[in-house]
Amino acid sequence: MRTGASAAVVAFVAASAAWASPAEAGGGGKANGGKADGGVSGRADTQFERGKKLLAQKQYAEACAAFEASDEIEPGVGVKLNAGKCFEEWGKLARAYRWYSDARQLAADTTDDRVGLIDAVLQALDPDVPRVTVSLPRGVDAAAAAVAIDGKRVAPELLGSAMRVDPGPHEVTWRAHGSPRTRTIALERGGESELLLPVSGTPGGGDSGGGVGDGRGAAVGASGSGHHRRVAGLVIAGAGVVGFGAAGYLTMTARGDYRDGLDAHCMGHSNQCDAQGISITHDARSRANIATAVAIGSALVVAGGVVLFLTAPTAGAREHGQAVYLAPFVSRAGGGLALGGSY
Repeated sequence: MRTGASAAVVAFVAASAAWASPAEAGGGGKANGGKADGGVSGRADTQFERGKKLLAQKQYAEACAAFEASDEIEPGVGVKLNAGKCFEEWGKLARAYRWYSDARQLAADTTDDRVGLIDAVLQALDPDVPRVTVSLPRGVDAAAAAVAIDGKRVAPELLGSAMRVDPGPHEVTWRAHGSPRTRTIALERGGESELLLPVSGTPGGGDSGGGVGDGRGAAVGASGSGHHRRVAGLVIAGAGVVGFGAAGYLTMTARGDYRDGLDAHCMGHSNQCDAQGISITHDARSRANIATAVAIGSALVVAGGVVLFLTAPTAGAREHGQAVYLAPFVSRAGGGLALGGSY
């Protein structure tokens, strides 16, 4: 981790208690550093304390929801900071950044002395927040395209500019001539992606993809690429089938030789073999093991060919957002791989 980021996180942890301390001056409920006074503040404090307890148990979804509820009842710098901390630990970095930014703005408006600390936290977090830039081809009506990310509409003025998003997979949807389109993208921590949404030049026409021309060449290219990929998938799968045949032949011959060796040199028992019987049965077992390895390898080859065939793009695959992805994600709570796609 970067030195500056480490220092900011240490400061963040050290200040967490101060953010929630009821002894802090400034009035309001405990969630914002004051004393509980019942009524609105009491309800806010109940949600705040619930959020702190759940966060300590790493129940992030419930904890963050509790902090959000507390802030909705009684907004304040302290509860916003704790909401940001909750989302950051959960790995929802874009949402954490928004909460910290809201806290920073409120702190500046109220001359809160935590502005400098919040700036340090934002500066440390910002490089880790993924960004996506979604654009439309020139001349396309942004309002009619109705671009959305994970179901939330993207304001037309934000198209073409980098937007912060959480790490992991995201579904981008838009409309082209009244028909819905979908594409799935995956972003890792600190990653960036630029996406030019393909919109047909004419209803039922080819996919312009933002390039030069009427789009027919792009559609033909996708179709040709898909054809070659399907052929390759069939060839690979065929090679796997041949491997299965070879494994079967090795297995049958090994089994026959093993039985012949037992009958001729072992009196029908594997523990009564002479020297030649031991050699014959040992050789047969070795070939059987090789056959097993060949069979396993052939199964993997067939599976690879099938996947290649099934995921080959068609002429309309770009507009319909065909995608398969395997993306790593990390958070302070752990990490893993995100596998998914759309067809």
